[in-house]
Amino acid sequence: MTEITPGAGIVEIVGGAPTVELWDIPPDDHPIYPLLGRVVAGWARIEHILDLIIWDLAGGAGPNAAQITAGLVGHESRCKCIIKRAKQHNLSEEVFAAVDRLKKPLDDLSVERNRAVHDPWMSERETKQSAQWRSMPKKSPNPTFGISLKDFRDLETLISDIRSAASEVAGLRDQALLELQSK
Repeated sequence: MTEITPGAGIVEIVGGAPTVELWDIPPDDHPIYPLLGRVVAGWARIEHILDLIIWDLAGGAGPNAAQITAGLVGHESRCKCIIKRAKQHNLSEEVFAAVDRLKKPLDDLSVERNRAVHDPWMSERETKQSAQWRSMPKKSPNPTFGISLKDFRDLETLISDIRSAASEVAGLRDQALLELQSK
């Protein structure tokens, strides 16, 4: 028998005999945490490579270059900075097109990443089923309100997509560096 302690939650009774589900914060050893860590680390890698591109275009890494990126939040502001710096160096249209090609996939991934990281995770006490609380996020393709059951395969796909995007961002850096060095 599960002990019920008072606290925040939702009781939903639909139809016949009610089923009681008790959702808690996942325990410290829950398998969701390593997956979320990989999402966070992968996204940090993308933003770091974008920073490296900006530093390359600013003359190299160091405290002065880091001051440029220290105030930038997210991939979108970094992409805008790259475009401005690339224009200063008269880089080719291919570089601008590569940045443009990356923006939409990065935007989409950032929405998924934000939902994975910022929506609270829960674990059902008895079944150990994982879920997230959703509050109808504006940019979500499927806005929902309430408990949304989750499959870890979705996070594995997100991790893989983030890894692929990081490779594409690294390719952009290679392209920009080649052009920069040829000037």
